[in-house]
Amino acid sequence: MIVVRNVFRLKFGKAREMRQLWEEWKSMSPEVGALRAYRTLVDMTGESYVFILENEFDDLASYEQGQAALFNTPTWREFYSKVTPLVDSGYREIFQVIDVGTADTMTRAASGATAIA
Repeated sequence: MIVVRNVFRLKFGKAREMRQLWEEWKSMSPEVGALRAYRTLVDMTGESYVFILENEFDDLASYEQGQAALFNTPTWREFYSKVTPLVDSGYREIFQVIDVGTADTMTRAASGATAIA
């Protein structure tokens, strides 16, 4: 599994408008069949006016196929034309999800406790 994070650095004062647009997209996306599992994140500390769209995909190939299909829909193009005026810059991060245990597992291991079978 991979996680794709699209990080948008918004223009000053545009956070509320961006949130409203993605609420609108949430209601439209099932029709388009897009963005299987996603969540939106906003800054609480650090740089201001940061908006992150985080998606999960089975692998890089499914991400690329999904993006190609999405970008070719008129609904997406119309929606995204409303997003771009709100954005100063952005970048994308792609992570591979690995299983190294849960926080609880790591805490027990650090304390020397053994796992319960």
